[in-house]
Amino acid sequence: MRNLQIAWLSLMVIGVGLVYVDVLYRVLLEIQGIPALAALGAALILLALTAMLNWLFKEAWAECSHATSDEQNND
Repeated sequence: MRNLQIAWLSLMVIGVGLVYVDVLYRVLLEIQGIPALAALGAALILLALTAMLNWLFKEAWAECSHATSDEQNND
């Protein structure tokens, strides 16, 4: 779990850093009117958030399944 948290944190830091650099230097790289670094940073932030939510959903699902199987075994 520790490695996952490190990966999530690093994705968030890199994403926020890219957005910050792009805002600070007023769009370093623009592709067809879209600020590329800010878009890449936002994508990394969203990737980290969805990975966290996916992990939470997986844990909740396993806990719910375990509780259901225990309930059935008690009957």
